[in-house]
Amino acid sequence: LQYEFAEGFVRLLLPEAFWDEDDDEDDDEDNNGKNKLSPQIVQWGANKRPTNSNEGDASAKFDSSHPIAHVRRLVAVAWDQPVRAPPPVDGPPHCLTPAPLLRAMRRGVWNAVNALRGVDETINKNLKVVYCSRSTSPMRSLMEEEELLLRIKDGIREEGLHAEVILFEKKTDKNEKSRFPLEFIMDTIRLFQSADVVVGVHGASLANIAFANVGTTVVEMGLEGLSQASHYRHLSQALDLHHVDVFLAKDARSLGAVGVTLREGELESVVEAVVGGLKRRKGEEIEHHSEL
Repeated sequence: LQYEFAEGFVRLLLPEAFWDEDDDEDDDEDNNGKNKLSPQIVQWGANKRPTNSNEGDASAKFDSSHPIAHVRRLVAVAWDQPVRAPPPVDGPPHCLTPAPLLRAMRRGVWNAVNALRGVDETINKNLKVVYCSRSTSPMRSLMEEEELLLRIKDGIREEGLHAEVILFEKKTDKNEKSRFPLEFIMDTIRLFQSADVVVGVHGASLANIAFANVGTTVVEMGLEGLSQASHYRHLSQALDLHHVDVFLAKDARSLGAVGVTLREGELESVVEAVVGGLKRRKGEEIEHHSEL
């Protein structure tokens, strides 16, 4: 996770780690207490040099070493990695978190959002496709993105389905203190929780399928034969999502390619996977209602 998003997760799952605005009467409007970490938490990340508070001495800072070297107790979580990546890719895997932990995380995140916002009774009421765009990213921007979005919408309409297609893009507002404020994070969780189909080129936005419901279809436009890029397939398998691989054209730059294209004929494969995922979800709803 990017640093600011990880910080937002702390705010969501451990709200007690932050000062309440009522605890500091000197706060101004631009820096209210809700944006302040508890004194027991050290911030560390891009362009951060956290203060080492020592009896009120705000000038002592970590100049070169990571703050992990200054903690009194370190708790680390580790697990054995599988020898091979999930099929159909062969080779060593990349950072595969155990399925029970992923399922517990999803449940914990859903519960945290519900506690803050209340249960959303409208989730999964209407069919929804979430397309993860990389148009503002410096790497792996899909050259056929506009054409693909049009074909997806046409394919949905031609099949007589009623589904909303939502474009999810990287947040780029540099005027905000955090690019991932808590409200944005909760909106993102709810969006992917309500998705019936998620589509995207291999990249960080697909990590949000960790919040998706069981049975959601994930269409990943990825790199064939690259075991180091197998983590989203593993995520789908761990969370009982339906994962569909559609491969990009071969590129010597691999993950570092600036612009990527689908292989010939694969644009239609993406459309078919999206429509198929919507039909599958609709079929599940019809079966559920018939049982009731």
